[in-house]
Amino acid sequence: MPLLQFQCACGQVIERLYEIHKAPKIKNTLCACGKVAPRIVSTPVPPQFTGSGFYATDYKRAGK
Repeated sequence: MPLLQFQCACGQVIERLYEIHKAPKIKNTLCACGKVAPRIVSTPVPPQFTGSGFYATDYKRAGK
């Protein structure tokens, strides 16, 4: 289920989950203030790897 973001003229950002087949068709939603909030394009957050290193500590062979 994709998470869509909408931003109202009042400054509020609204996040909603939609079914995958409905998501491309949705262009706006209604804000709590009663105004129409258009959909904004948001970038997905990439995964953040922390620690000493996945490859170096788990799968690297000795001597390489």
